[in-house]
Amino acid sequence: MHTRPLRRVALLPVWALLLAACGSGSGGGGPKAVIPLDGAVQTDAAPGPASDAALDGAPAPDAAPPASDAAPAPAPDAAATPDAAVDDPALALFSRDRLLDVALQIDPADWDALRVQARDGIDTRKVDCLGAPFPSPYTWFHGQVSIDGVLYADVGVHKKGFFGSLNDNRPSLVIDLDKYVDGQTDATVSRFTLNNNNQDPASVRTCLAYDVFAAAGVPAPRCSFARVRVNGRDLGVYTHVETYKKPFFRRYFASDTGHLYEGQLSDFRPGWTGTLEQKNDESNPDTAPIDRLVAAAAADDAHLLGALGDALDLDAFLTFWATEVLISHWDGYAGDTNNFFIYDEPQDGAQAGKIQFLPWGPDATFQTPQLLFEGADAPASVLASGILARRLYLHPEGRARYVSKLRDLLAHAWNADTLSADVDAMDRLIQPALPAAGRRGHTAAIDALKAFIAGQAGRVTAELDAGPVPWSFPLRGSPCVVEAGHVSGTFATTWGSWPTDNAFPTGTGTLTGQYHGDELTAGMVGAAAGPSAGHPDRAQLVVPAQLFGGGVVFLFVDFPILQAAPGVIALDGNRNVGCSYNRVDNVSHQVVRLGSCLDGTVTFEAASSLAGEPFNGSFDVGLWEPAPPGP
Repeated sequence: MHTRPLRRVALLPVWALLLAACGSGSGGGGPKAVIPLDGAVQTDAAPGPASDAALDGAPAPDAAPPASDAAPAPAPDAAATPDAAVDDPALALFSRDRLLDVALQIDPADWDALRVQARDGIDTRKVDCLGAPFPSPYTWFHGQVSIDGVLYADVGVHKKGFFGSLNDNRPSLVIDLDKYVDGQTDATVSRFTLNNNNQDPASVRTCLAYDVFAAAGVPAPRCSFARVRVNGRDLGVYTHVETYKKPFFRRYFASDTGHLYEGQLSDFRPGWTGTLEQKNDESNPDTAPIDRLVAAAAADDAHLLGALGDALDLDAFLTFWATEVLISHWDGYAGDTNNFFIYDEPQDGAQAGKIQFLPWGPDATFQTPQLLFEGADAPASVLASGILARRLYLHPEGRARYVSKLRDLLAHAWNADTLSADVDAMDRLIQPALPAAGRRGHTAAIDALKAFIAGQAGRVTAELDAGPVPWSFPLRGSPCVVEAGHVSGTFATTWGSWPTDNAFPTGTGTLTGQYHGDELTAGMVGAAAGPSAGHPDRAQLVVPAQLFGGGVVFLFVDFPILQAAPGVIALDGNRNVGCSYNRVDNVSHQVVRLGSCLDGTVTFEAASSLAGEPFNGSFDVGLWEPAPPGP
């Protein structure tokens, strides 16, 4: 969902490194009938762009995959093994012996509307931008769906995804059987979550990650694979993930009536809890469990473990956290305060009201962990950006318990040979249904995944044996921003003048504005515009200015090269354009971002992507900077 944040970089020379500094931006009620698998309605709706063509090479839906002879996954701990699993009628829907056949029929106009719905970005332009869950851009549409030949005549369909999984041609989908027909289910399953594996070219990471969570004893969704068709068009292989609904909680917990919350860029710190979205019993909002955990996380070191132990199942959290690290779920709670659920079981439940963490969204796992906000790779043996993980890791006894848990998981829940065999088994199942044009890349991704698995235990163990690595990253600041000023002006240059080591001689312009209450007036102003080095689909505009008060500042705009033509680019919520106002430090020669342009416009008047053609226009943009740190 993210792109890497900007980092300060040395300017050698200044203009050649501007780009690096500034970046781009079988039971159940309801009507159903058995129909043939080829009974999906054909449509003349225009296919999507380039990626659609590759899908044409996929084999027919009845192509039988080879049988799997891989070794089974490690058995989950008894604590996380549901007693009634063997009698669960929904088990067949999550079998990995075959691809679930999902054929969705939806009005073509509704499909075209659904598939292009997307977030324009997260509006962080207020001090309390984390004060409420991020609004969903997705709406429900009516459709009908055949699941393994059983037709459900009126179902709800909507797109899903935060940022990284968004795809207009192969969108991730939620299909809700009882959205419009009460009680309509397929073998107790009412909601089907179908992920497009947009961030996983191997297409198996999600299921593999949930297998490791289950082996570790963490309650985790069941996971399988589906072949999805929409109006007769084959969209290929999707990952089918169990939704957190009452059947799941009845399997793992004494009660299914507890509160469930989803975390997206959420943490248990003052000012960070608003984005925790209550996902059940929404008419009776209850923040008490969250508030208790926030208070516990703020306890002093002498009382920390006791306070946390009263608010959540601490041993279960240590297991959850260590498993996130082991599978390198850098975009989960511990690494990115993202992609997680928490369940607060009622007081008479087995956990006596103590919160348990549940995994979600592990499609970018089993690879080198990165810290997006910090712009750095993380250690192999720890992720501690979330306040709970951070407090525990910086606490001597908390760290010792975490390290002990991680070593235990390496011994009992991680078997590289078994995991590699599981990857091969899943690959044999899905590969025949992949488009021929994409199989080479898929095979390379599978090889990279298996290489990571083979080396992970060694990487983690080496760090632990050398002594637990220090966690030296500071506590993250809020992503919220506040208004810092505005700048406006003009520019005149020629296309192809960028990249350059010096953008003053290659153009002219004006720049005025205000920053932190100080008026900005410039003497010499330059300009340069041209294609992005290494990114042929992107372009940049640079407008440097020598201020009368001293110092060099510059406006930097990164935009799609197709927009290098007369027109207006609106910046408000535009995730396709990056814009920043920056200063060049006179002493260190570093570029320092002073503000992001999050509103306003950039206007191209005479503009072309032909070398030597005039590239002129103006800008009027608002500047925003990080909000002051909270408590």
